[in-house]
Amino acid sequence: MQITVAVSILAGFASLVQAVPAPAKTVAPAKTVAKTTAAKPTATTADIPCDNISKYTTPWFLANTKAEYRGKTLTDNVLFYSAGLSSAASKYARGPGKMTSIWDIWPCENYWIKQTRSNPLRCIMADSKQELTYFENMSRAVAQMTAGKTTAMHRNIDSVPTGGIWARVEMPELTKPKGKCTSITYILWDKVVKPEVNKIAWTRAPGTKRSEDVEEDSEFDILDGDDVATNGTLVEDIVLENRATKADSCSLADIEAAMAATDNLW
Repeated sequence: MQITVAVSILAGFASLVQAVPAPAKTVAPAKTVAKTTAAKPTATTADIPCDNISKYTTPWFLANTKAEYRGKTLTDNVLFYSAGLSSAASKYARGPGKMTSIWDIWPCENYWIKQTRSNPLRCIMADSKQELTYFENMSRAVAQMTAGKTTAMHRNIDSVPTGGIWARVEMPELTKPKGKCTSITYILWDKVVKPEVNKIAWTRAPGTKRSEDVEEDSEFDILDGDDVATNGTLVEDIVLENRATKADSCSLADIEAAMAATDNLW
């Protein structure tokens, strides 16, 4: 009797356990993967092609100065220099008795050496021979704009470098028979500029016929073989460029970078 009752109780308990449903399994929600579509390339300033060095002749530089220098003669206030003194000469030129250096005359983008696809000069500046030609032609243009008393800064006024742009391009241009320069004075730079230490390196011989005494058809006084563009066009016929400089593309810092990178050329 007792055994039967016990069996009945166990059977009832077992059926009760089976009646309780098992907890439902939870399924993690499927991850949603966002589809991304690559942006289509658009034409920007990054697509600007490289300029050819043949474009940048001395006449081109004369025709494409800043507006305030275009067609002007710079009398008694131009400062030249030799290798290693780009920054020192530029700072000295901006000081008391303000002078003009090569770094003042052209728009910022003409000194732009950045290797970016938006810089049309990037291929020229990446090739040492083309870079040298570029700055030689620019320097010759400065010399052709120069008249009267001229100053040149050197580390040693008794031993001036002979292999750079100053000795090979600028001084020969300044001292041409029909040149407008009347004298060249060397000033010393030795950690600081010492204009009190100077010497007259060259003077035009008395009675020499200067270019302003010779009639010329051009607004520029000196026109010779170096002043003819590759297509035979004289400087006054060159089309003036109006390429705008974006505020974020070229700055004073870029000009200073160009000074440092090309310092050994002079």
